[in-house]
Amino acid sequence: MGRHSPGAEACASHDPHALIFVLHQDVGTTLMWWLGFEMVLMWLPLIYAIRRRHLSWVRILRNFPFVYMNKMVDVFYAWKALLAELIGVPLKLTEGLVTYEKGRA
Repeated sequence: MGRHSPGAEACASHDPHALIFVLHQDVGTTLMWWLGFEMVLMWLPLIYAIRRRHLSWVRILRNFPFVYMNKMVDVFYAWKALLAELIGVPLKLTEGLVTYEKGRA
């Protein structure tokens, strides 16, 4: 596979950093591919839901920015948990994340 092969870009589409730093793609091409995949993966289910449930396009478009705000919050807490468990716990800087067990108060 060549440097600019679509297959390589499709494999690394989940992480734009992999395209830039591992496959040495330029930033513009990487952002174009990432945005394209993001739009396809998000809009196809939305179009299906709008038609199936007879929803208003305006209602969907009004809530669209909140998806990305939610992603930012999810990424923040995922990195916080990753750092706490992989760095803080082995160095005894923090306690591990709380494990809830059924039937325990």
